[in-house]
Amino acid sequence: MSLAKTVDPWLPLHTLRATVLAEPDLRDAVSRIELEHLLVGAVSLVGDPSTEGHPATEGQPSTEGHTGGWSYSRAGSGGRAPVDVIAPAPRRRTLSQLGGRRPAVAVLDTGIGPHPWLGYSSDLYDDGFVLVDPAIQALLVAAEAAADVPEPLPDPVEGPVYDTPLLGELDTHSGHGTFIAGIIRQAAPDARVRSIRLMHDDGVVYENDLLVAFAELLAQVRYAQAGEGDPEQFVDVVSLSAGYYSENADDVAYTSQLASIIGRLADCGVLVVASAGNDSTDRPCYPAALPPGAGNVPVVLSVGALNPNGSKAFFSNDGPWVRCWATGAAVISTYPTTYDGSESALNSLAEANGPGLPQRRETIDPDDFRSGFATWSGTSFSAPLVAAALAAAVLFEAERDPAVGMEHLDASHAITRAARALRTVGG
Repeated sequence: MSLAKTVDPWLPLHTLRATVLAEPDLRDAVSRIELEHLLVGAVSLVGDPSTEGHPATEGQPSTEGHTGGWSYSRAGSGGRAPVDVIAPAPRRRTLSQLGGRRPAVAVLDTGIGPHPWLGYSSDLYDDGFVLVDPAIQALLVAAEAAADVPEPLPDPVEGPVYDTPLLGELDTHSGHGTFIAGIIRQAAPDARVRSIRLMHDDGVVYENDLLVAFAELLAQVRYAQAGEGDPEQFVDVVSLSAGYYSENADDVAYTSQLASIIGRLADCGVLVVASAGNDSTDRPCYPAALPPGAGNVPVVLSVGALNPNGSKAFFSNDGPWVRCWATGAAVISTYPTTYDGSESALNSLAEANGPGLPQRRETIDPDDFRSGFATWSGTSFSAPLVAAALAAAVLFEAERDPAVGMEHLDASHAITRAARALRTVGG
């Protein structure tokens, strides 16, 4: 008879590190051994705390004595809920009107679903708002297959995933990437989104997947800068709405791979923006809390969330490592038009009133997003707002001064554009 045991890999790794403290050569080698962290998408709590628990947040600071954090989970108070938008899509200039390359924002998230505001393509030369990167997606599929991930990522276009299929209740992070893309569409309509699907619909991101995506982005940026790749593969801003907490307060020394690759992107002039997290804590959340690089310049711009009135959102993480703040509570943005949840699962449509007429009377269905828009809360959404502001500022600086125009991809010009964009948005 075999007994199943839970193995905590942190203990042997911590013991190994402690045993080589006096051996510099061994210490350097062991420092490259890391745990693979699970990052979690930074949306506010989902569900009504008066009627249900939330296993994904048990034991986290936002659920221990902080009842105010739960208020954002209710529809009408910032929780995910369908709304309707009457305004047209923000006007987007054509490439001929721009006269050059669009600023590119890489969104590392759940993928992007169908929406009339977010026309997407896998063709570099198709000027749709969203570009799906099949090369990176193929690498991520291979990485998850090698790691034997139980439910590997499907195709790069986001589709509905139901947490409870019989009731049709959408998973916690369904629509996450589409919502983020809509924020960028509103705040930087002349930009282009590079969609990279690596977040699962329960909000989990495997650190290895993140490293694979960052490495390929870095390679594409370097090829473009060397004149060996397509200029359209260059990325100006990366937006990441996920993070993890380290095993102990000193473990930042062992985030070497993630910190190194983000630092190399920064050296190429790429701005990296990350959400601060939604646990009402000052405990550093990575990669947002990675320390500044040379000259005290942040390699990651960490973003906390504000309420609509400009106060700090109750759920938002805080602390000296949070370097920027933007609206992240009760935000309205795009949501996949194909996501129609619980009420449709419970009620079949009947042709009661004739073809083309309303089928039945009902209250607002909290999981029916056929309007294509929703309201939601989280530092997940303040981060892409800052990313969009930076993309718009990069384009503004390039148009204002042709010496740093968008066609100049080398690191020196890219860093100058990025630095000026940071000053423009107040960073």
